[in-house]
Amino acid sequence: MSNNRYYPTIILGATFAGLGASYACGKEALLIERSDLVGYEFINSYNLGEAWHATLLSEEGAKLKNELMERGILSEEGRVHIPAIAPVLYKKIGCDSLPILLHTDVADIRQSGAGYEVTIYNASGFSSYRTDRIIDTRPEYAPAHMIKSKCLNAMLNCGEDDPEPSAGAESHLLLTKGKLKGEIVVKVPLEVEDDWPTARHRLHQLWAGRPKQWESWTISSVAGFFELQIELETSNEIEPNWFSLPSAAYRNPLEAFEAGLRFERRY
Repeated sequence: MSNNRYYPTIILGATFAGLGASYACGKEALLIERSDLVGYEFINSYNLGEAWHATLLSEEGAKLKNELMERGILSEEGRVHIPAIAPVLYKKIGCDSLPILLHTDVADIRQSGAGYEVTIYNASGFSSYRTDRIIDTRPEYAPAHMIKSKCLNAMLNCGEDDPEPSAGAESHLLLTKGKLKGEIVVKVPLEVEDDWPTARHRLHQLWAGRPKQWESWTISSVAGFFELQIELETSNEIEPNWFSLPSAAYRNPLEAFEAGLRFERRY
């Protein structure tokens, strides 16, 4: 194991809130992500968000929003082509040299003096970092009582159809509409305790009994993450200087990004 290295802040999860907090910290924070995905709580759960234009933005948040609109990813009506956000984020991270470790597991966190020692594992083996603060933005690690609901989402191929979002309410399959014509996400409401096999079984069961007018439609892909609805608490301190800021608690990616920025700038 390598010698300890130090960052004042370690951020867990390359979520939108995690990225916001990282931009607020600059080079003073290390962002750690288990997968190679950024913004996965919205992008890879196929959560299109809502109220995109209701979010008050900082200068950094406004830059991100403007780029999404200039590239045609986000519309004036608040419709979004969610998969196209990922390349924008990767480019932004690279251009700004954000300190980030992808494909990196957190093996252990233990108290060390007034701070923490975080042990990680990746292709380089085990290593440790010392830090004064931890901000955990990973929705999947939010305390169970904060998770109020969840869905499994899937992208549909609707051919030439361009259905309205309310079309599937009677079948327990909820539709949300993306920016592109025919870009439809179907949401399957789940019990909070449902696991992946249960969720996939429910999706395919409901899809097999879908309304007659949907018979020609097909499922293009199934989300790799659950869409979670999380209710934030007044106090988000898990341990001294160890905070929970689950990014899925916000209405859209820009709001989550701003929450990360604001949270970090409070300290």
